[in-house]
Amino acid sequence: ACDDRAGVADSLDFLGTAMYLDGDLPAAARHYQQAIALFRDRDDRQRLSSCLTMLLAPGGDVAWIAAPLYREPSYWIRSGEEGLAIARDIGWPAGEAFALICLSLARVSRGDLGRALRDAEAGLAIAERIGHQQWMLAGRQALAEVWTELLDPRRAATELEQALVSARVSGSRFWTNALVAMIASLHTSTGNLNQAAAILGTVAEPDRFHLTLSQRQCQFAGAELALANGEPE
Repeated sequence: ACDDRAGVADSLDFLGTAMYLDGDLPAAARHYQQAIALFRDRDDRQRLSSCLTMLLAPGGDVAWIAAPLYREPSYWIRSGEEGLAIARDIGWPAGEAFALICLSLARVSRGDLGRALRDAEAGLAIAERIGHQQWMLAGRQALAEVWTELLDPRRAATELEQALVSARVSGSRFWTNALVAMIASLHTSTGNLNQAAAILGTVAEPDRFHLTLSQRQCQFAGAELALANGEPE
């Protein structure tokens, strides 16, 4: 109503993230695309980099339990690579780490495991150098996804267990749920069903009528465990 374009851009950015964490990927992408146009007009390069990187997320990766949007792979990768290039150009290491990690997640789901591994390792190294706790968690999660796809559950578990300790210290319900779900799935896939059940028991039972993205992950991990236990019903 006030024609505050900076405020509109901020709000669209935050709405995109809220919709993403809620599992509504079409709405998330729509808000990010609108925010990107406004940040370009304002030449706000840091926020533009962040939104371009976040636009990767609705394109899907192997860990998120929500239907991704269909676009050609180059659309999502191009968005992340532009976000990465801007972050490097403006000397923003946190943005560079974030973009590398998100690119890793996008690449691993499309089978580009070599580049996914390199991006995850590079993003985590930057996050550790600057002490960015959130991106250190994300970097370890990305590495775990790559190692899982490379059929090395031991290395994947090492990354996830380190990340879970940090997530619990931070108090982040999102990260705690997401990492517990990934660890439980890993235990189920390797036949350690009691361990899978034990770690799933450490998170709160979600509201079955409305699930956030990380709660969906926990329920999906629970479903995998039930099937492995011979309880398809």
